[in-house]
Amino acid sequence: MIFHDLRLRNSLRYFQIDTLILTSSFFLIIEVKNIAGTLSFDPHRYQMVRKANGTAEEFSDPRLQVKRHHLQFEKWLEQQQIPIPPFIKL
Repeated sequence: MIFHDLRLRNSLRYFQIDTLILTSSFFLIIEVKNIAGTLSFDPHRYQMVRKANGTAEEFSDPRLQVKRHHLQFEKWLEQQQIPIPPFIKL
């Protein structure tokens, strides 16, 4: 099953997953960004850097967002009393 723009509630907060793929073996969370230019990732500073038109712009690393969504989704599954399958972590 594939879900796009999935919005779920944990306790008092909502979170949104861009794409969630569910299989009988694993779950896969995909964060989608539409950013032009050359992208690089700095794992030490948890940043993504876009270079375009001679300038560099820093963004939060989207991999952190996926990790946060993973934890939120696991908590949601627990609240629904759904067994937690393996997650693919890229």
